[in-house]
Amino acid sequence: MSFYIKSLPLVLSALLGAKAWGKGICENVVSYNDVVSCAEQMSPDIATAKAESQVRKASIDASTQILNPELSLQSVSGTLQSERRTETDLALAFPIEIGGKRSARKQVAEAEFGRSGAELEIKKSEVRKATILNLNRLRQILEEADLVDESRETFAKLVKQYEDRPALSPEQQISLTVFKAAKSDYNFRKVEFQEELNTLSSFFIVTTGLSLEQVKKALPPRIKKWPVLSSTTEDVKSSPFAAISEANVQIAQGELNKAKGEAWPTLMLGPSAKFTKESSGDMQQWGVNLSMPLPVFNVNGGAKAAAAANVQSTQLKRDQALMQISQRRTVLQNFYKIAVDALVENPNRHELEQRHRKIESQFIKGLVSSALVIEAHRSLVDFEKIRNEHEIRALDAYLELQAIDGKKVEINL
Repeated sequence: MSFYIKSLPLVLSALLGAKAWGKGICENVVSYNDVVSCAEQMSPDIATAKAESQVRKASIDASTQILNPELSLQSVSGTLQSERRTETDLALAFPIEIGGKRSARKQVAEAEFGRSGAELEIKKSEVRKATILNLNRLRQILEEADLVDESRETFAKLVKQYEDRPALSPEQQISLTVFKAAKSDYNFRKVEFQEELNTLSSFFIVTTGLSLEQVKKALPPRIKKWPVLSSTTEDVKSSPFAAISEANVQIAQGELNKAKGEAWPTLMLGPSAKFTKESSGDMQQWGVNLSMPLPVFNVNGGAKAAAAANVQSTQLKRDQALMQISQRRTVLQNFYKIAVDALVENPNRHELEQRHRKIESQFIKGLVSSALVIEAHRSLVDFEKIRNEHEIRALDAYLELQAIDGKKVEINL
């Protein structure tokens, strides 16, 4: 308990310092990169991970602390045949740990600190990735909302034109009905956008402290040129995800060494003194005291066996984790290439807008049916939605690859 109390001021000062720096960044947000940096400094998840890392760092010194000596004092006095006698025993014993106990504790503490560092890097990557994805999604929502507004206004205009006519043919009456239905459909889509905007607003407030209106001023542009993945194969052993598995192995090995060390007794060794006072005179005696538990009934065999089994288990988990990370990286690479190729090959939004405006003008001239106008708008909105979904998935794959490779999660636009 005393260790955590002593480390508390260090953790609080680190958190307050990071928060003050983060506020400075967040007050001068002009680009999407500033928003990402703000999230990295202000995120509660990252702050918690940093605090945990500080605790683990302080625990390294705590693990190597030398045990305090023990002082014992015993004094007795009595009278025999009118002669008073007093005896005082004084002993000072220093604990001497043998069997590598201290080094084993330090090994565990250092491995736990290394694991907390890897977890902190992963948490930073997660926050940066989430912020970049949400920034791009916010841009997409605003673009999709513009399309929906445009389509809703178009159908509202067509409805008004039909309602202003003194009489409608049966075909025109049907067209009026489907135009009203299409207008209502786009009204519901606006509600869906508002719900998603509320979710994004909550994310940015919690993660950065910025309002949605502030974030809207620093949105990234649409990705026109996607990054090319490196042709070289990265070694997944350098990944922070792999570092966690390796740290778990080191912790298990340290626990095994601790179990082996516990089989050795802790010696209590030091000077002793005995002072005798009686009527005939005083006497002082000096010597050495030694005490230790005798490993007669057990040598910590059960704990050593359990710790050895845990080492084997964590080694197997590490090997499995490396394989899974490697496979995950391959899957992400393949998907990213396929998704980017699809995004590049498909027509852009500007081309589709030109086509559907041409269809509208032809409808006004009576050259195309109302069903074709509705389908043109629906296909444009749906295409934009699907394209944006693939864009987010491709961006997600690219950012996750950076996190796996232990690189800074970012994209230059």
